[in-house]
Parts: sequence; structure tokens; C-alpha cells
Amino acid sequence: MNIVLLGEIDSGKSSVARYLQRRYGFTVLKSAGIPKAMLRKLGLSPEQIEGKLKNLPDPSLNGLAPRQLMIDLCNWLRDEFGQDVLARQVNQRRAQFVQMGKKSFVCDDIRMQEECQMLVKAGWKIFQIIRPNLVVNQAAKAFKTDPTEAHAQTRGQYPTVVNDDTLQDLFKKVEQALGL
Repeated sequence: MNIVLLGEIDSGKSSVARYLQRRYGFTVLKSAGIPKAMLRKLGLSPEQIEGKLKNLPDPSLNGLAPRQLMIDLCNWLRDEFGQDVLARQVNQRRAQFVQMGKKSFVCDDIRMQEECQMLVKAGWKIFQIIRPNLVVNQAAKAFKTDPTEAHAQTRGQYPTVVNDDTLQDLFKKVEQALGL
């Protein structure tokens, strides 16, 4: 099973991906693996790349937040190597893991419609997570919904799970949607 989770910042995508990993043994694949590796080479900590510091301006990055630098790096990769380059990388990594015996995969950081289209053609199923009345923390507001992102362009095109209660409730809804 190959699953892509679309949604805005703080919609619950990463929480669901981690849950699927813990509960069902899914392998979590990230499309931003290349930019994140570049940030690690620059000396950024895991907390700056994936944690609570990712949205905060960093003096070592000339005042950019690590998340903004990742977005810029991803956009550069798309411009240089095609709009679906990050999705191709995810699918190639999936193929490597399949050879090692892995069977179930989830990706929670796909951003562009072209990436969704490429992954659907490769057999991935896409689900959107929508969180009504989402209140985004101040640091993340600068990165809030870009209308070019797939979750904004495809609303209603893919099965949708509404995150309007507890995480446990969200997990149950996702299990139901995935037939788990």
C-alpha cells in the first residue's frame, strides 16, 4: 500500500504518518529528503530541520527560517529537474525498500499537483486531511497555504479525512478510509 497524505501545515499529516508507521509498520518516505540532507550538511540540528525550530528565523541562514530555506531548495530542484522531481525521488526510494521486503509506504510532504499526478500513475493513493478551524502558530503563519500547493488545488479530488476532534479520532478515521 502506497499512501500520500495532503493537507495544510498542522492538519495532522505527520501525526498520521507516524501512527501508520508505529501501528502498521508503514515506511515513511519524505520528498524533502534531499533539501533536508543539505540542511544537515550546513550544520542544522534535527530540531531546526524537523522540530520546533524549523519555523524560526536563524541567524546562520541570514535570518531565514529553516522551513523557508527547504521550500526554496525544493522549488529550485523542481525548476532545474522537473516539477515532479521530488515525487520521482520518493517513488525510487519506495522501489529500493520494496526490494528489501517492505510493503507499505506513506509520504506526508508532497506539495505540487504534478507530484500527485506522477505518484497516482505509479500506483499511490492520495488522501487529503482537512482540519476545519485550524489555528496555526505565529511562526508557521508565514508558510500557510500557498494556492499552488496540491492540497489547495485538489480539494475534493481525492478522498478526504476531516480532522475535527482528537488525534485518536483522526487515526480511526484514517484507518477506516484506508480499510485497515
